[in-house]
Amino acid sequence: MPADVRQRMRRPFLSVRAKIVWLTSVVMIAALIGLAYLVVSLFSAGLRRGTDELLYADMEALRSLVTVNPDGSIELFALGDTDANAGVRFQIKDARGEILLAAASVRELTVPAPPLDQLTRAGVWRDAAINEELVRVYSAPLTVGAGGERRILLAQTVRSIQPFRYHEQRLIRLLIVFSPVPLVLVMLGSWWIARLSLRPLDDMVAAVRIMHADDLSQRLPVARDDEVGRLANTFNVLLERLERAFVSLRRFTADASHELRSPLTALRTQAEVALTRARSPESYRDSLGAMLEDVA
Repeated sequence: MPADVRQRMRRPFLSVRAKIVWLTSVVMIAALIGLAYLVVSLFSAGLRRGTDELLYADMEALRSLVTVNPDGSIELFALGDTDANAGVRFQIKDARGEILLAAASVRELTVPAPPLDQLTRAGVWRDAAINEELVRVYSAPLTVGAGGERRILLAQTVRSIQPFRYHEQRLIRLLIVFSPVPLVLVMLGSWWIARLSLRPLDDMVAAVRIMHADDLSQRLPVARDDEVGRLANTFNVLLERLERAFVSLRRFTADASHELRSPLTALRTQAEVALTRARSPESYRDSLGAMLEDVA
């Protein structure tokens, strides 16, 4: 094989089997990352949706229990401003942000609140950190009083989402721990499939290596009608063409040899006859002329 051909046929960095396994692993890793992100997102969204529903229920209960005293102060009906309302964490503020009524568990805490004039009836939900605790806060307008004494206040209900973060992190750890298992299985399966798929190519290579120019009647085995089978058929067609070309070359060589044998024999005979004894120049000239005619 020429040196330039050998140089072009340098050994690749990765074999076909290794490339299949590598690409399959990359796709699997991307799929696992996407699936993990989707699972964690849906899990977190479900937890927050449930928390938002509870916060909304707390707000509706708060709206139904708020009453206005004759002096303009507000309190919770039947509960009052006692520790009995500790089950629902809430704050009610005026337009300036001053706390008018709050549950005992959040009375001294600063709960982030949006501007009252920017709130709609539906309110807003947001995450916040209060005293290193992650909470979910629902803020909505609260109308108290009747007639011309109606006032719009800011009501907020609070629920902790600290356990949710714990469950999220636990889910992430579980995904990280168990994700290598399907990845290893996919890599092993990819290697087995690649080996099984490329085995016919190895058989073709082995069959081609034992072929030689003296016998081109051999053909590659075609076991199935797929990409490998079509490649084998194409190579067999090429072998058939080469066989016909070699047969034609042998026939031409034999015919040319036969056609050349007669005039060469005649030339040799004339030369031998001319050299059997001494002759005159005219006789040598006649012999050479006859030989030139045969050569022509």
